Amino acid sequence: MPNQGEPLVSVKVVTYNHAAYISRCIESILNAENHFPIRISDWSKTAVQIGAYAKLCWSNASKGNPDIIRVVTSESNVGMRANSSTYILPICQGEYIAFCDGDD
Repeated sequence: MPNQGEPLVSVKVVTYNHAAYISRCIESILNAENHFPIRISDWSKTAVQIGAYAKLCWSNASKGNPDIIRVVTSESNVGMRANSSTYILPICQGEYIAFCDGDD
């Protein structure tokens, strides 16, 4: 059972060059009935778009949690598997973790 204040589900998104799709991916998660935190790992130009969404959530207090989107980036591409398990999984919260590809 999650701690009080901890979400039941986190959404883990790993992207690489998904700039054409990431907006729809993030919007679909943000528009879900519940507010799930999104943890996104990206090592490409898509990170700029993701950062813009994170800033928007931070500045829009009416949407709730300003930490809803947490972005993890690096100077090099370590690959999908390491990205997913080493960088994103440890910062996910809650009892369940949902996986969503950046182009879904």
